[in-house]
Order: sequence, then C-alpha cells, then structure tokens
Amino acid sequence: MAVRKIERSDDELSTTRYVSPTPNKKPGGPIFKKPIFWIVVVLVVLLIGGAASCGGNNKSQETPNRSIESTEPAETSGEAAEAPSEEPAAEPATEASTETPDEPASEVATEEAAQTANLPNVVGMNMEDARAALEQAGFEEIDTVKPDGSTALVLVKKNWTVQAQSPGANTAADTSSTVTLTVSKEDSDTSSDEESSEPETKVYKKGQKVKVGDWTMKVKGVKEVSSVSAPYLGSLKADGKFVLVTVNVKNQDKKAATISDSSFTLVDKEGNEYDVTEENYYCSLYVDHYLYYEKINPGSTKKCVVVFDVPKKLKKYNLVASDGSWFGDSQTIKLK
Repeated sequence: MAVRKIERSDDELSTTRYVSPTPNKKPGGPIFKKPIFWIVVVLVVLLIGGAASCGGNNKSQETPNRSIESTEPAETSGEAAEAPSEEPAAEPATEASTETPDEPASEVATEEAAQTANLPNVVGMNMEDARAALEQAGFEEIDTVKPDGSTALVLVKKNWTVQAQSPGANTAADTSSTVTLTVSKEDSDTSSDEESSEPETKVYKKGQKVKVGDWTMKVKGVKEVSSVSAPYLGSLKADGKFVLVTVNVKNQDKKAATISDSSFTLVDKEGNEYDVTEENYYCSLYVDHYLYYEKINPGSTKKCVVVFDVPKKLKKYNLVASDGSWFGDSQTIKLK
C-alpha cells in the first residue's frame, strides 16, 4: 500500500500518520449498471420470443399439409383400384356412340349412279341441239375445237355442226368430266352468222375525201423528218422521227365547231397506236398550220398539220381520224 506523508506547519506539531489512498475508479462503472445494457437485453429477448412463436406457427401449419399429403396416396390408390373396373365399360359406349351405321347398299348404288351417265350421240347435230342433249344427260362441261385442234369460238350455235365427240356415244362417264366436241361451221349459213355480220373496216387512200361525223377530211401529204426548225428558235429533235401529216378539215355542221390534234392517231400493222407528240406546244412554234386547238366556222376549211414522234424503224402505218366525241365516228386512211 502506498504511504503519503502529511506535513503541517511549524505552529503545529509535526506528526506523521498513514492514510489509505482512495482507490482509482474505472471510468464509466460496470456495464450492467448502464441503461443501454438493459435496452439491448430486452430487445434480444423480444427477438428470441418472436422467432420462437413464428416457428411454432410454421410447425402447426405444416401438420395439416402433411396429413393431406398422407391421405392423397390413399385416394389415388383408390382411384387406381377403381379405374380398371370403369374404363372397359366406358370405352365401348363411346365407340358405339361415334360409329355411323353403314349406309344401305341401295343408297350407295344410287349415289354412284347419279355421278355417272351414258353420253348421248350428238354427232351430226348443230351445237345448239348438241349442248341441250348433253346438259339434259347431266354433262355441263363442254369444250369445242376445230378439226385442226384449235379452239372454236362459237357465237351462233346453229351455224356449227358436231363432227366428233370425246368420250364417244353411249360411254359411261362422270358427269363432272369435260366433253370435247369437234365442230365445223356450215358454209351455207355464213351470210347469217353474227361473227361475220360486222362489216369490215374500210381503209381510205391519201387524197380521198373522208366523211367523219360532221367533218370532211382529206390527207394532202405525209412527211418524215428527224427534226423541225424555225428562225431564231433553232431545231427541235425527235426521239425517233417526226411524221408530219397535212390534212384539210372542213366543218359540215350548221354551227362553229372545234377540232384538236387528239382527234388523230397513227396505227401500225401490229395494232400499236401512237398519239401526237407531247411536244405539241413547241411544235406549234416550229411548224406552220400546226393543229393544236382549232375552231372552224360552218362550211369553212382549214389546213392543219399533225405531228407524231414514232420509232425510226416504223415503215407502214395508217391514220385514224375521229370527230372528237367519245362515241363518235372514226375512219382509217392509209398513209404508208
């Protein structure tokens, strides 16, 4: 133990005594005396108690599940035991309900008979009578060919005679099959045939007067050039070649009428049609008397030039002139 010496002043007696020193205290004191310690203890206890209660609930919930699972095998095994006794009885009932009873043999024979029939003999008949006989027997698919095998376009059936038929007469055939008839047209009746009743298109020559509606037209000349030119304007080149057609047009109506370049078309021997050039406005600057849109009084005649831009290889062509109306008159004039 440490000894501390205490000294007093001279007035007092000098004495020496031993005093026990005060023990050093640890800062803060014991931890269990601190409030924070008990707060932590209480929290831990609460957490442990909550976990224990949750575990108990889970165990109580697992118990019914186990009991249910334990009963399912018993039920399944029961069903499996009952299945062999039920399935054999159910399957025959289903099969019996879905099966269709066999049709009587007489009904099948009637249906087959309705699909086939004997072909009547139509050789020597005209097409009108032959078709009626075949349709009456149940055959509606009928083709017509000429003796050379090409397709025959039959418009007036009375003027065509059946020369042969395929399948042959009295042959049993499916009514949905096609019957091919070889036909020829009677020469004696060609004058009454509607196919030849349409008059042939008349082709006029250059220099002839042609009546087109209320107009009288006369082609005065045809000229082919690669370009057209005019003073101060230079030249205008064609994509192929220009065909310039000069036509005198006279108004035969009792009132003034208009005519334009769209009333004229060039047609070659293959039937290709060529309209006037799209450069019609510029052509009116280069070509004298160019017909663009002309109003002509009654009885008056105008000299007009229409211009076409056509391929260079084009050699033969005709001019088709119309009166300008939608369903009006038109005539053909041979140019080359």
